[in-house]
Amino acid sequence: RGGSAGGGRGKGGLVRLQGCTFFFSTLAAKTAKKVEYPAPVMFPWVFTTPDILSAHMSTEKNLNSLRPLRVLISAGEASGDMYGAELMAALRALHGGAVECFGLGGERMAEAGCELVVQARDVAVVGLFEVLSHLPGIYLKFHKLLAEVDRQRPDVAVLIDFPDWNFRLAKQLHRRGIPVVYYVSPQLWAWRKGRLKLVQRYVNEMLVIFPFEREFYAQHGVQVEFVGHPLSELEQPKVSREEFARRWGLDPSRRWIALLPGSRR
Repeated sequence: RGGSAGGGRGKGGLVRLQGCTFFFSTLAAKTAKKVEYPAPVMFPWVFTTPDILSAHMSTEKNLNSLRPLRVLISAGEASGDMYGAELMAALRALHGGAVECFGLGGERMAEAGCELVVQARDVAVVGLFEVLSHLPGIYLKFHKLLAEVDRQRPDVAVLIDFPDWNFRLAKQLHRRGIPVVYYVSPQLWAWRKGRLKLVQRYVNEMLVIFPFEREFYAQHGVQVEFVGHPLSELEQPKVSREEFARRWGLDPSRRWIALLPGSRR
């Protein structure tokens, strides 16, 4: 159900968790070296690292130590928070629980066990006045996260959408030699295409959720993997239109218009 472009071919990995299907050809099915724990250590899992890291991995001691995979996850929106939480669950299932996560996120990632260095609600703002008024705080939060990156030295960073923050973060991670995987692409094919240069410079691989995105990035020489949409296999609502109308005092014979506000303040 997946395929890579701009590089080698992926096998496509399928993991079902909490009613949602994920395809993690890059972070799951591709594994590099396996290091078994010595007998005296009571942890049975095997430390594996994604194959994408092999060409970019640092030689620092922490990457060769016998410890769980350490992942930085950066998700600044409600949707990204949900995807990040599900990603954590899938990675832990695939790695026998041997995964440590920290970064930027919301309540769902926190509940999934992510060490939140920065809360998404503190940086997810829109509007010129709102951004300007929050800019000093956002700057401090950004550098707080970078300080934790320097302290923990993650094996890989997974950046989920949220481009204004995450492209700046990708640049800093690239400078530090930390591999960057971008999960859920910003709509670069539609507007502000100049940001494609940031992907080419600072992102090791794009994990995209729509098939046409794979072709877009492949044509521009970006390593890309189509992994499918995280929401594609959520359980469908079982309530009927008539039941829903009775519950909310609506007329089932009339057309309904739903107003669905976004996740940002």
